[in-house]
Amino acid sequence: MEVRGKGEVMEVRGKGELMKVRGKGEVMEVRGKGEVMEVRGKGELMKVRGKGEVMEVRGKGEVMEVRGKGELMEVRGKGEVMEVRRKGEVMEVIGG
Repeated sequence: MEVRGKGEVMEVRGKGELMKVRGKGEVMEVRGKGEVMEVRGKGELMKVRGKGEVMEVRGKGEVMEVRGKGELMEVRGKGEVMEVRRKGEVMEVIGG
């Protein structure tokens, strides 16, 4: 039901797969209903929310934000991709 640590994983709570994982290194928080509901971190990923596949991803390095209903709805970043919105194929891509 619950696992706590100080290295990789800080806290794990589960109902089904994963309910919550908190850490100080790679992953800050993971919440799940089905696959993954939320992941928060300070390195690669800031936030991931999902209903189905991926609902939202936010970060400060590679990816700033990804939102999806089906495949991908929106991707925002500060490095490679600034914004991608998808309704069907690709709605908007902005790069800076």
